[in-house]
Amino acid sequence: MKNKTLWILACVVLAVLIAGCISNAVILKKEYEPKYAFSTGDHLAYEVTSTQEKQDTAVKNVIEIDVTRVDEKFIELHITPKSSLVGQSAETPYALTITPYGENVKTDFKGPVLREIQPEFPNGLKYPERIVSSKSVWIDTLAQSGNYSTPKGIVDYSVSGDSRYTSMDPKMVAVKAGEYPCLGIRQEVNFTLTEKFDSVNGTVYMTTTGKIIGENWIEQDKGFLVKSDYSIKKKINSDDSDIMKVAGFKAFYREIPSNSRVSCELVQMGK
Repeated sequence: MKNKTLWILACVVLAVLIAGCISNAVILKKEYEPKYAFSTGDHLAYEVTSTQEKQDTAVKNVIEIDVTRVDEKFIELHITPKSSLVGQSAETPYALTITPYGENVKTDFKGPVLREIQPEFPNGLKYPERIVSSKSVWIDTLAQSGNYSTPKGIVDYSVSGDSRYTSMDPKMVAVKAGEYPCLGIRQEVNFTLTEKFDSVNGTVYMTTTGKIIGENWIEQDKGFLVKSDYSIKKKINSDDSDIMKVAGFKAFYREIPSNSRVSCELVQMGK
């Protein structure tokens, strides 16, 4: 009788332990609607590593994101890039407003405002506003123009191209900030960026064509980036004919190839 009682007690304890493990287990979702589900006061910090082809030294920077306001339609962010180079001050912080599905609404960032061609800025994915599963595909068209200011003057720019997204099987991803259940999203971007700058010596025209391929691991419930890795291939064509007339050149063109890798990792997540 005593042995039977001990056996029953052991079974009860084992059942409780199993139930506890099941209740605490993380369920990787096979289908869901990805979107940025931030809350006001959220703070995220990312370590961004950039490496140029044929260079041994990697440049590491930190980008901090503070969620300042959230409602049903818009998410307001305060973004602070910080340089890791000794003696170099942090870049100017800027504000960014997006929709829960990643559409840019407005920003005071000084530069071409199109995060799809700038994987060094985390949380730049566009979500499709529908349920996705493994191998779901959605395509976003890139078409934007505007201008931005530099210390030397105003630059007019125009961007065209497309961004193709493919979802991958979910998995647990461990980073410095912890371990998260994630959806994988592969992104392929083809783009053309044209820029025109008027200087005191003449006008400079630049055309950059590029292909960007990368994988992103997105937290399955809140939609924020946990980890990403991108390969970036660019070709920059510069027409300096106008400003080189004073040197006796009738035409002056330059072509500059640029291959690099950019990775982002979440290093802090909290309030």
